[in-house]
Amino acid sequence: MEIYIATSPWNTFQQSLQAQLATHGFTVRVGGQPLEEADRKRLRDTLDRTDVGVLLLPCGPEPCLEIGYMAGRGKPVFILDANVYSPEIAHEAWRGVRSGNELVDALEKLR
Repeated sequence: MEIYIATSPWNTFQQSLQAQLATHGFTVRVGGQPLEEADRKRLRDTLDRTDVGVLLLPCGPEPCLEIGYMAGRGKPVFILDANVYSPEIAHEAWRGVRSGNELVDALEKLR
């Protein structure tokens, strides 16, 4: 299963989450880099090819747009905020999780 992590490059939790998911056998792609116009098609192709999206908070507006695109395409989407969990982020199009372990458990159920 291929997972797309949408976050900002300065998010310090991104590398450990990527390693944790890879340890569990998931293929991980990471976004959040500034894009030139030529890169936008490649990003769209990646989002279309990826099975599941994870919005890793905190982040800026670009990762939110990426995850919104994936949710609009009907892909499972998770919002991971390791610092604060708000039940209001739960919605039929996405699910909030509080830790990498909780995310791995949810992803395993999708396999």
